[in-house]
Amino acid sequence: MRDNLPGASETDVDELLRRLQPPADPTSAWDDTTRHAVLATILAEDPPTPHRLPSRRVGLGLVACAAATVPLALSIGLPSHAPGGPSPAAALDRLATIAGATGPVIGPGQYLHRTYITDVPYIVGVPMTPGAVRHGDRAVSDEESWSDQTRVWVRSTGPDARPCLEVVPLRGHVADGRYDVASASQLATLPTDPTQLASYIDEHPDGGNHGTTNTYAAATDLLWSGIATPQLRSAALNVLAQTPGLGGDEHTTDDRGRPAIRIDHDADGATQSVWFDPITAQITETAGPTEGGHGSTTLTDSNATDSLPDLPLCTPAT
Repeated sequence: MRDNLPGASETDVDELLRRLQPPADPTSAWDDTTRHAVLATILAEDPPTPHRLPSRRVGLGLVACAAATVPLALSIGLPSHAPGGPSPAAALDRLATIAGATGPVIGPGQYLHRTYITDVPYIVGVPMTPGAVRHGDRAVSDEESWSDQTRVWVRSTGPDARPCLEVVPLRGHVADGRYDVASASQLATLPTDPTQLASYIDEHPDGGNHGTTNTYAAATDLLWSGIATPQLRSAALNVLAQTPGLGGDEHTTDDRGRPAIRIDHDADGATQSVWFDPITAQITETAGPTEGGHGSTTLTDSNATDSLPDLPLCTPAT
């Protein structure tokens, strides 16, 4: 996945690694093995702990999942300020700095292609998502989408059971708190100063949310968006860094066993969580309570492409 991230800059990655841990030979090039060795050294103070969360919260709507990703092609180093590892604020501050320096830009004629796995409770009488497979009391689906600045194409299945593409327009208005389904032009109206963005989110809540719950939901929606600018992603991370009451684990793993930084928000006895890849700063998983129990959505791949698959558009059942 990391090799396929759009907008990746090898120069930016090398420069950040050199700042974090200068090489013995300043003229040497960084290869993948060296990069991973440096990151292993940085993270060695506190090895990853297994991904385990008793209660997980996530918005698992198909549109929100299809519109979501944050590939950032940089690495981070996390300073330890207290026993047990660095605070979430410190980790988010570092991520914000990285996000503002570089990131993907999906231009006209380009699409952000993503694959992800959704795991939700199986509910008797509720139709499963096309392609989902029941595993006991769980419904697990491999999903795929292509996003541009105004629409999302989701691989689905038509009435004849043949593959097709469902088109989802991004028509959300940020003034109504619809950050998860906003187009690029709508996102461009948001302030990129963290203080101003935090105020805007407070004044334009995400649904019926308020306070920290609203800030967490809105900021993570922006961070999942593949069409948010680097400046906006940086501001959203700074907003989270300034939000009180967040927890997490800077040395853990996501559901696929990949090293990750987890940021949590607890409310009403439930926990919402997002996992960041410590090498790319990309959100790789979001999880928590959903209808019927808890569920998760895990990003498995992300890359830029200049074409859509050769599939017909889905038509409504007659």
